[in-house]
Amino acid sequence: MRVVQVGLSPDVELLSARIEERFRIWMEQGLLEEVQKLASSPAGMSRTARQAVGYRELLRHIEQGEPLEDCVVDAITQSRRLARRQRSWFYRDPRIEWFSDPKDAAKRLREVLTTPDGFVRD
Repeated sequence: MRVVQVGLSPDVELLSARIEERFRIWMEQGLLEEVQKLASSPAGMSRTARQAVGYRELLRHIEQGEPLEDCVVDAITQSRRLARRQRSWFYRDPRIEWFSDPKDAAKRLREVLTTPDGFVRD
């Protein structure tokens, strides 16, 4: 028996635009305030949290006074780099079936889920 792993492989330009859009939405929803609150809490932030993509860049604005937009652009750039590294890592996994079209991926998942026992036998 094997587990079916399905991956989506979006167009790189589309993914890049979505990363920027998502980060800017997070900013509108209060990400900067969240980072400020965590940084100023009595316990402070863990070293791991301080290194998280997005937090690290916004902390430069909060603690060092770097221009906010510069920090946001850097966070978006670092998010894109992380996505690229993740793609490289996961693409090497031969167990993952890759699809560029979400409809094809959904079709594959339906095939698996509609088998009598919900998994694939080799």
